[in-house]
Amino acid sequence: MQSLWVVFAALLFGVMGSGVKFGAEYFSTVELVFYRSVIGCLFCLCIVGTRYKILVTSNLRVHFWRSITGFFSLLLFFYALPRLNLPTVMAMLQTAPLFLAVLTAVFLRERISLPLFVTLLVSFIGMLVVLRPGVGTSELLAGGASIGAGLMAGCAYFNVRRLGVLNEGGVRTVFYFTAFSTVLSVLLIVGYGSFSPLTGSGIFWLLLIGVSATGGQLAVTRGLQRGHTPVASALLYSSIIFAGMFDYLIWDAVPDAFSWLGIALISGSGIAALYLNIKRQQA
Repeated sequence: MQSLWVVFAALLFGVMGSGVKFGAEYFSTVELVFYRSVIGCLFCLCIVGTRYKILVTSNLRVHFWRSITGFFSLLLFFYALPRLNLPTVMAMLQTAPLFLAVLTAVFLRERISLPLFVTLLVSFIGMLVVLRPGVGTSELLAGGASIGAGLMAGCAYFNVRRLGVLNEGGVRTVFYFTAFSTVLSVLLIVGYGSFSPLTGSGIFWLLLIGVSATGGQLAVTRGLQRGHTPVASALLYSSIIFAGMFDYLIWDAVPDAFSWLGIALISGSGIAALYLNIKRQQA
């Protein structure tokens, strides 16, 4: 039952994705990342309260690399969301377990097994089916960004696992990620742009994005830590279903048959990669 926290997280991520689509009308991609990070950071501080010692860590270097990779994943993810339909972006993001499996094999100096190689090949075919010839240039750029988001998310997950081995808590991990992301996004805004004016509608979408994203992060952390890991990891793919539901209900958008085929190939290979990775760890 604890694994159902992951389904709740997937629902919140669908809400966040919808909020980003609306928020992009008022703010730039970097601004959306900034406000999402600020709200998440404040959310963590409210949870901690006066127990500030919870945030003290001796593993700042690992937090730094987790935050850097997570920041660029978030930046690319938010760039792609307004330019593609929600299920496609969510599916591309779910390539993270595949990249994680490759990174784990590389850094642990293990050979990539034949089954894992097949899942990677199937996932790559799924990406080609989604981003097939005939898709516009802007869609191709957004698709490339979403794949990059999956790659960076895989790097982030790799460091999250390292933090888990080091007994770093979920709130502490989320706090450092949002704190680093806040600083990085401010540097980008100050260096290459400016802040857009705040309006009532804009503030509403910012709050929706920040609360749903942070709530989703905390829920998925709880589900993965306390639930049955293989089940919880597979349930995270329900975010694609929720994304499709929101896309249809709000924008009356339905991916075509080729897109659904590509999404199915990516999702199936991702779940297979999770299974193979867990099986390898248990061997």
